[in-house]
Amino acid sequence: MSDLATPAPVVRIRADGGVGIGAGHVERCLSLARGLRTAGAEAGFLCAQIDAPLRQRVEGEGFSVEDLPEAPRARLAATLAALEGATIAVVDHYGIGEDEEAAFARQVPCLVALEDLPGRRHHARVVLDQTFGRRAEEYAGLVPPGTRLLLGAEYALLRPELRELRAAAEARRRSARARNLLISFGGSNPDGVVVRLVELLVEHDLHKRFEIRLVEGLALERADASRLRELLGEESCLSGHVDNMPELLLQADLAIGAGGVSTWERCTLGLPTIAVTVADNQAQIVRNVVAAGAALDGGGIALEEDAILGGLERLASDADFYREMAVRAFEVCDGAGVERACAAILDAGSAR
Repeated sequence: MSDLATPAPVVRIRADGGVGIGAGHVERCLSLARGLRTAGAEAGFLCAQIDAPLRQRVEGEGFSVEDLPEAPRARLAATLAALEGATIAVVDHYGIGEDEEAAFARQVPCLVALEDLPGRRHHARVVLDQTFGRRAEEYAGLVPPGTRLLLGAEYALLRPELRELRAAAEARRRSARARNLLISFGGSNPDGVVVRLVELLVEHDLHKRFEIRLVEGLALERADASRLRELLGEESCLSGHVDNMPELLLQADLAIGAGGVSTWERCTLGLPTIAVTVADNQAQIVRNVVAAGAALDGGGIALEEDAILGGLERLASDADFYREMAVRAFEVCDGAGVERACAAILDAGSAR
């Protein structure tokens, strides 16, 4: 019997995050990295762009961040060099094309691609798409034979605190008290959507009806941040990148936010939400959760004012409607996606 221990899987994660592209890719990869480490793997990040707050968050949790060059050729060469010796590579990036992904697949035994919008060809052994309602046939002809598809919100990559808070959230939602309103658009603010939303709420005196907490995110210009403080007051605005989002979601009674990764966070805690589509890859997410009764549609970047105002009014005044939406949201996502994803990825990585 050999005394040699099986080497720990080495995982390298290629993702970027910051102003213009949002924080969601790095955030969900950070959740995945935590789960992989818990399962015995060694994980690190490869980034061509990562804003200081995100870098601090990743490194603060004990993961390395290797910077990549900006020039495409040099970036590819540096990435391939960084993948030397890796067991698994995870790619979460809309800007990485088919040829580049194919080069990654030749460099490591197991390539994992995170996707949100079927349409691109992949060369991965595993494709993870956490979109609620995603179906395998949507990837027909886009992945190699034998690719393992991890589809749906049951694979949503979320921090473990959310799952731990579900019982407390269920008790809170049963009260159907719609007083505390959380506004969060993650790392994006296209066309000043956050300021325009708050101006709409203030115009209709809803800042007096609701206790508003606004998470400004990474993309807010200084002038916009000043305007928001002028509208809501200093105490209502949380600047930069908060590290207690699970607690903020639990304390909230309803939310207005973007339809990206944060959708699964809100659903895990059954938070009735008016979802706003601020990027193309969010459109199907919003359609699906709205169809499931787990959210209301607040429109796109232009904002559907009547839908937002009417939705807030109904959630605040109709307790049965509020409770039903909370139940539907809880059904969308249970917060255990990281464990399921890590088990499947490590299994695929051990196969030859």
